[in-house]
Amino acid sequence: MRNNRPQFVRNRLILAALAVGCGVNAFASLTNYDASITADAGAGLTPLARMTNAVTLTGANRGAFDFGANSGDVTIEFVLEGNPSAGSGSAYLAVGANTGSNLRYEQFNNTGQLGFTQLGVLDYFFSPVVPSPSLPTHIAYVWNATTRTMTLYLNGSAAGTSTGVSASFAMPTGVGWLGANPGNTETMTGTIYRVTVYDDIIPAEAIERHSDAFNDVVRLPIIASFQANPSMVLTPDSSRLTWNVQRATALFINGIEVTTASNLVVAPTTNTTYTLVASNGAGFVTRSVTVQVNPPPLINSFSASRTYIGAGETIALNWNVSFGETFSISPDIGDVTPQTVNGTGNRNVQPLAATIYTFTASSPFGVSTSTVAIQIVQPANHLVISEFMADNESTLADQDGDFEGWIEIHNPTAASINLAGHFLTDDEAEPTKWAFPNLNLPPNAYLVVFASGKDRTNTAAPLHTSFNLNNTGEYLALVGPGPVLLHAFAPAFPPQRDDISYGILGDDVTVVRYMGVPTPGAQNNETPAPPAPVQFSLPSGLFTNAFNLLLSAADPAAVILFTLNNSIPSATNGNLYTSPLTVTNTTRIRAIAVVSNQTSRLTGASYIKLANDLVGYTSSLPIMVIENFGAGVIPVKPFNGNGAGIKQAARQFAAWVTFDRNNGVSSLTNPPQMFGHIGVRARGGASSQWRQKPLGVEGIDEEGAERELSPLDLPAHADWILYFPDADTANSKDATMLFNTFAFELSADSGRYSVRFRWVETFLNEDGGDLRLSDRRGVYAIVEKVSRGEDRLDFQRLSTDGTNGGWLLNINRMDSEPDYGWPSANGATQPWFFHTAGQNRILQTPDNSLPVQGDDEPQQINAFINFDN
Repeated sequence: MRNNRPQFVRNRLILAALAVGCGVNAFASLTNYDASITADAGAGLTPLARMTNAVTLTGANRGAFDFGANSGDVTIEFVLEGNPSAGSGSAYLAVGANTGSNLRYEQFNNTGQLGFTQLGVLDYFFSPVVPSPSLPTHIAYVWNATTRTMTLYLNGSAAGTSTGVSASFAMPTGVGWLGANPGNTETMTGTIYRVTVYDDIIPAEAIERHSDAFNDVVRLPIIASFQANPSMVLTPDSSRLTWNVQRATALFINGIEVTTASNLVVAPTTNTTYTLVASNGAGFVTRSVTVQVNPPPLINSFSASRTYIGAGETIALNWNVSFGETFSISPDIGDVTPQTVNGTGNRNVQPLAATIYTFTASSPFGVSTSTVAIQIVQPANHLVISEFMADNESTLADQDGDFEGWIEIHNPTAASINLAGHFLTDDEAEPTKWAFPNLNLPPNAYLVVFASGKDRTNTAAPLHTSFNLNNTGEYLALVGPGPVLLHAFAPAFPPQRDDISYGILGDDVTVVRYMGVPTPGAQNNETPAPPAPVQFSLPSGLFTNAFNLLLSAADPAAVILFTLNNSIPSATNGNLYTSPLTVTNTTRIRAIAVVSNQTSRLTGASYIKLANDLVGYTSSLPIMVIENFGAGVIPVKPFNGNGAGIKQAARQFAAWVTFDRNNGVSSLTNPPQMFGHIGVRARGGASSQWRQKPLGVEGIDEEGAERELSPLDLPAHADWILYFPDADTANSKDATMLFNTFAFELSADSGRYSVRFRWVETFLNEDGGDLRLSDRRGVYAIVEKVSRGEDRLDFQRLSTDGTNGGWLLNINRMDSEPDYGWPSANGATQPWFFHTAGQNRILQTPDNSLPVQGDDEPQQINAFINFDN
């Protein structure tokens, strides 16, 4: 093949002109390329092998080449051109003594793309595809043997990658061939001008530099850095300007040439801006810095070693200041100039009360101040849960490599404590749920226990509880011998966020907050957090005698606002908390903390007053209480035969409390097994019109968001049914209370799916006042609502394209209009019947089409065939 391109290259045909501020192309210089490779070799980037004489390939020949004894990571650069349309449809570029691996100028078969191959395994292409170059081009194959990834560079820029390459692939090594396979049957037509092999992955900047040399590309200079140190000075002090610049042929700073210098010392007398100008044949770039002269004192930091301490504890105040001359701290301390050396100092203090310390730095050029607040806490004299993380996504892995929740125990006392006889629990009714092994915890020591459910007590390995922590919040307690409650997050810790821990500061169980920097196994970090929610001195519950309730916030500067009328407190609504509240009647209290116009999460508690006639009441069944705080009759939607024109009733807020049996009986004066809040309304069609109605409840948190609840230790979920069997003699729908529940139990006993349920004796107070014996509503069953979930029907949610997962089909009357009006949550703007469909479920029969009247309400409405496809 006749090829004039080498002469063309040697003559360096200029294809682009100079332009100020732009890159310059002079296509293409093998001389400059060779010089660049040689210069890099002199700087330590030495090729393993080079070819500096062009090989012209006619489609019938090949060139021998020794790729060197490379292995592992390898970079091979080529300067080449070719004709991908010539030949048999596959053209080798390079193959070494390891003939099973090769680089392709054109990947099989007539693809017109660069690639590489492992014979007998796969032909690899790049993503995005890289066409086989037909003009002189610099390319580089870069092989990462660790990740099994090939990256292709085209004229200095990454053009494509190929991942997941066979472990048997390796770059060409040893003596081999250019432009053809060993049998000389898959040949390349074109010219390979240069080959350069490196036994490593060379920097992308080097590949770009080599390509630019070949293509005569002159790029604008790069100012990697330009700094003044120091950036602030007092006269007559000086500052040193330093820089890191690439590709520049000339450098100037404010008109002073510094091309051959590495730094410049300046001594300005006023604030001065210095501008570095870097230029070359492509143009210029600039970067500026300002040196400030005679600034006022700059307080770089003023902090305390700890900000939450016990009264009288010693802490250190630390400061670092620039440009100050005299220094003082108030209150009580005064001048600290003698304790300040080169702007840095410290002073120990022992505050007896909460104190705000103010640091003042002065100079002839100004005065600056900074403050730090010290809070006084009451450290516990017993073991505490100092920190825990419920949603551990990546903070701390256990010995299995799993990221489980964890609980940190701290011994704040001066004596070693043996953990035998101590317990962790997430169930208030089961204080000894998980027992610590026989293990000593030294004074001021920390112990991390994984809350993984793995139940491991080998003291030679990390400990694991038998339960997990609930990200949405739950009861968590440390119980001592007795058992005696030592420390509890009750009735539940707040919802947790991923990789954010929660705990106490200063070992004071009343100072609770989120931790911005988790510190498992070490002293808690005091990184500030948004205002902590208001804490209640007593959890929600039932009571018989009046009591004082204390509201508190972790931040002493917090203002607490509360309401007693079920409304949400705010800056314009609510009462200012100034002293303990006396609770004498059934009450719901909601509160927020406000600090610097920031509002905490809403918290609340509910207290239900027992009338005298229930103080000694017991039952052989568990007891359930629903208290709606005088909101009236629980809402009921209307009813008709097919559901048309019915609007759903809104849910009503209520407290939901369950008491399990102790020694065979339950009592309202025992601690409740569960105390939660719900939205409740009547459920059912005709049954919603019964005198005694079944109810539907949804667990909610204080702000109304859905929350899982676990009545009587049934698996936690947000949605529940309170089934009333209608044992009234007048209707006698289910006098034996077996109509549904017998089938549930039979199915479960047969090993098939069934909803779980628990019978309870029920008290429902709708009219306010104390909870009385007259509020007794008989026997209900707490029943799981059929729904998707890990502890219910455990299947994958239907994917958006409908190809995976599943759904639940509810065969019922027409949907009611939502209580909030149309559109509904699924976007519907009117109710719809489910009509049985035509053949292949493509065509839908019209409503009640004749002559088959009522086809959309078939005789066997629940028959599977009506919905089979």
